[in-house]
Amino acid sequence: MKLSEALTKGKEKYWVNANIRKNPSSTTQWFVMLADKYQRPHMLVDDQENPIVHHDLNYFSDLLKKIHVREFTVFL
Repeated sequence: MKLSEALTKGKEKYWVNANIRKNPSSTTQWFVMLADKYQRPHMLVDDQENPIVHHDLNYFSDLLKKIHVREFTVFL
């Protein structure tokens, strides 16, 4: 799911929750899987279709607030 789309859908309360997981190719980075109201998973990507990864969990906390995700789980 492109970030721009996720922001738009978030305003419509489309997202139920999110999972933050370690990047399999780099265990120092994290990525986000969003779950929509139908419990379908969506990987969060930028507008060039690249997965959004980051080394700081606080980055995702702030990002998920912006797209109106009310609950998320971190998998270590």
